[in-house]
Amino acid sequence: MSLRTVLTNATVVTGYAKLDDCALYIDEKGEIGDIFNMRRLASKNFPPDTLIIDVDGAFVMPGFIDSHLHGIGGWGTEDREVSSILNMSERLADFGVTAFMPTVYTDVLEKMLESTRAIVSAMGKEKGAKIMGVNLEGPFISMERVGAQNPEGVRKVDLKVFEQLIEAGKGKILCMTVAPELKGMR
Repeated sequence: MSLRTVLTNATVVTGYAKLDDCALYIDEKGEIGDIFNMRRLASKNFPPDTLIIDVDGAFVMPGFIDSHLHGIGGWGTEDREVSSILNMSERLADFGVTAFMPTVYTDVLEKMLESTRAIVSAMGKEKGAKIMGVNLEGPFISMERVGAQNPEGVRKVDLKVFEQLIEAGKGKILCMTVAPELKGMR
């Protein structure tokens, strides 16, 4: 099978428009080389080993990015298992998600640390959606607005706890929910 591919009879969705009756050329690097109307297909000269696939009007668009996800398909970050995170990655790809940030609930510190370590350990081993980094919800949040978080995990601002989370995240924590009104947060 060729690395070069042309998807024909596609509905291409860009960041700006929906283009009906189009074709899309993917070069040998796996990058989009051209998007053009089907009327121009006959005038194109592709290498002879180019794979032509008729997608019969299917939508072709960039992959989705999920920046806040606790779980999918029965697997979740609260499992604190690398295998669960990797299963989430595979399942998300079934829905067009190409990258995500597994999100850790506020919980007792050791559970948050274990979840964070599992996410970091899974990075680079994905077979589906790529793990961009860790999203931490808390633990420095307000008890008045705890929502679905475990109240037992809510903490006052504590730099030693913060340092433990940062260490477990190994530079991969990209987002952290905090309550800015808490004493010591600013």
